[in-house]
Amino acid sequence: EVWYALVQQEQLGPMTFEEVLDFYYKDIISASTLLWRDGMSNWLPITHIPMFAELLFQGTYFENTPPGPTLDLPSANLNKQKRRPCP
Repeated sequence: EVWYALVQQEQLGPMTFEEVLDFYYKDIISASTLLWRDGMSNWLPITHIPMFAELLFQGTYFENTPPGPTLDLPSANLNKQKRRPCP
C-alpha cells in the first residue's frame, strides 16, 4: 500500500505503512494529519483510518471522535515529490 500525508499544506509521499508509522513516532505526522491512498474517496485524519487508529491509538480516537473534515486540494498545493492527484 502506498500512502500520502498532508503536513503543513504539503503532500508527503509516496510512503509505505511502516514509513507513515515512523513519521508519526518522529512527530512529523500527528493525530490530526490527513492521509490518503488509492481507493479512498477523500483525505481522512489518521485517527479515522482503522489500521492506524487501532495500532497507534488502541482504537479510542477512531471510536470516540466524530468524522473529521475531508479535503480536496488543488494540485498547486502539492510539493515537488512524486505528485499524486487528490481524489
